This record gives sequence, C-alpha cells and structure tokens, in this order.
Amino acid sequence: MAPHAAFELLGGERYVALAPGETQPISVVFRPGTIGRHLQAGTEVVVTASFHSDTRAQLPGSAVALKLIQINFKGTNLPLAWFAAAAAAEAPPAANAEPEYSVVAKSEKELTVKVWAAADAARYECAGGAIAFRPTLMFQSRSFAFTLRNAGATHLPFRWAVRPESGTLAPGEESAVQVHFSPQEVLDCDRMLVADLPDLADGLPALRRALTGSVLRPWCHFELPASTYLAQGVRPESSGGAKVTSVLDSNTKVLEIASLGIKVRNTKRTEMAFEFAPSSPEPLEALWRFRAPSCGVDVLLLV
Repeated sequence: MAPHAAFELLGGERYVALAPGETQPISVVFRPGTIGRHLQAGTEVVVTASFHSDTRAQLPGSAVALKLIQINFKGTNLPLAWFAAAAAAEAPPAANAEPEYSVVAKSEKELTVKVWAAADAARYECAGGAIAFRPTLMFQSRSFAFTLRNAGATHLPFRWAVRPESGTLAPGEESAVQVHFSPQEVLDCDRMLVADLPDLADGLPALRRALTGSVLRPWCHFELPASTYLAQGVRPESSGGAKVTSVLDSNTKVLEIASLGIKVRNTKRTEMAFEFAPSSPEPLEALWRFRAPSCGVDVLLLV
C-alpha cells in the first residue's frame, strides 16, 4: 500500500507577521491547518489562506513553513469515518479521536510557502481641472488625453464614460484616458465626467473633471468614408501623363474609387457624382477644389 500523508503548518494554522515599517502584526489564517491534516494516498486537499487587516498593510512574500511526512495508519482498515467527520466540520468530534499512525522513516520534509498580501483603500493620481475643447465644427472630432494612475497597494477597478470605459489597474499601473468631443448639433456642451472608483481612501475626493466645448455650424460638410490612402505611401508618380503634387494640404479630403475594370465606367455618388472610366490599370489621381467664396469655403478634394 502506498503511504498516506500528513501535513502541518509549523506554528499552527494562524500565521502572524510584522510587515516592514509596520507596528501592528498582520494575521493570515490557513484552513485546514492543524485539523483534518491527513491525506489518503492519491487524494488532495485545498488549503485556504484568509487575510484581514483593519489598517493599510503589506506582506511582501513572507515565508510560512509547512511540514510534510508520509505515514501508515495502524490497523487493517482505513479510518474512513474520521476522514468524513474531519471534512464535514472544522474539527473532528471529540469522541472520534485522531487515528493512530506510524511515520515512514526519513520521509519528513519542510516546504516553504511564500505569502503576498496587501490591504489598502483605493487611491489614485490624476490631473485635475476642467477640460475645455476648442470650438469644434459639427461632425468633426477633437480629443483630449490624460493619465490615471493607481497609487494604492491593491488593484483599482474603474468605470466611466470615456475610453477605456472600464478596467482594473494593478498597483503603480497607469492608464491613458481619451475623451472625445464629436458634436452632432449646436447644443450646450457643459458636462461633468465622473469616475466610479469604489472604496476610496478617507479624505480622497471622487474623481471629477468638468467638460466644456462650443459647437460651430459649418457652411458645408463633406461626409466621406475614412481613408488611409495618403498615409499608405502608394500614390503614383504621375497621373494621366502629368506629375502628381507630392505635398498636399493636411485638410485635403480623399475619395477612393475602386475600379471594376478597364474601359468600365465607375461611379461614386454622394450629393455630387464622380465618374471614372480608366484606360489602363495604373492608379490615377485627380484634384478638385470646392469653393464657396461668399462663405469663405475652399476645400481641396483628391479623387
């Protein structure tokens, strides 16, 4: 028969330590610790460590000694009733004494278990003050970025109506927060951004940042699909025999047309219609300029 095993936390099931720089001892309770510590051959047991502190405290990898030995129970029958009683209660009934056993020679050994624990209220570091967006045209977008940092010793969950909307920061970890202002109508745009940070430390205010912005109504608006054409570096050196303009204004609008084939008329329609009938497979470009002089509108369009 394969030997059974017994384990014991040296010093009992309650481990008491003093963290560096702390004056109050920190207690970690292991269950089972000294009760129900026998294991039948081929079985396992889950040991639960419970940590509690009423003050801010940390255990930075403190060592706990665990003694392991191989044993043989005396008698021909396994003490199954004792195992059942130990599993059903914190302690076996008094009348049901711990079964007798013998220790297998030279089987005793110690295992060191490292314990990391931290107790702390939620703490954060973040720039304060209002976020004021510059006047923004309808259907356009502006963004503002700031950093949220976990200044506590425990994980910091957060949730709010920005990007990222929610998450959890490890101690010392930072998150880049993006606030976007994308007005769709000329309306009042004064808002208050409030972060949901549970269990904040006493005296630490809730994280709030005022948001303000003004909206401008454009004389005209080009609502085109997003394009990465200019950033891809795939522009031809010439188009229709003419050298293309290498440098374009950053406000140039791009309209891409995917050809269906040579000599085939390709049409792209919005409020205006563009027709494209290529005579060769090479990429071509055409610059168009939309002007409304009375409104001061001058938009360059690359097709």
